Amino acid sequence: MKIKGLVRIQSEVEGQSIPNDIPQILNLVYYSKSKKQLINIGDLHLTHFLRIFAKMFDNKNVVEAQVSNIKERILEIEDKLYKEKDQKNDNTH
Repeated sequence: MKIKGLVRIQSEVEGQSIPNDIPQILNLVYYSKSKKQLINIGDLHLTHFLRIFAKMFDNKNVVEAQVSNIKERILEIEDKLYKEKDQKNDNTH
């Protein structure tokens, strides 16, 4: 079942109107690599959306880990440069 249908069902079951921002969110697009086209979020089946979301979350974690490693490496390089600078200053005095 597509997400836009699930949102309508939820609205009816709960007896509440669909929040104002949801139609705009349902119209956001996702590029499908397999179909080679843009697809509205609302037109995705829930299972596909969950897979996309999980993959994006995993990718975010990978990127965060890489950024952390880069920051750590930068600190190591900075420490090395400061030590080299201090050694040069000690040798000139």
